[in-house]
Amino acid sequence: MTYEVFTWLKPDLTADQVKKEIKEVEEFLKDAATVVAENLGKRKLAYKIKGYEDGIQINLRLECKTGKLPELPVFLNRKDSVLRYLLTKEE
Repeated sequence: MTYEVFTWLKPDLTADQVKKEIKEVEEFLKDAATVVAENLGKRKLAYKIKGYEDGIQINLRLECKTGKLPELPVFLNRKDSVLRYLLTKEE
């Protein structure tokens, strides 16, 4: 099954910190899914989230192999650098 995760990170992260965040998600899902990450850069948010008007948008495409995906929202919710995420399933 294929999923997409649109993630918005805090805008004050450096490029190295963004790469580290992506790497942590890839490590978390290494046995459960193949991850293709795309950094879309800093974008203006439609409304403030946690006091931020901008966010770094990351698009993750997941090709799932096992049932570890239900743990992903818990993992993302625990990360301080994540402002918001949206998990969608592709048909």
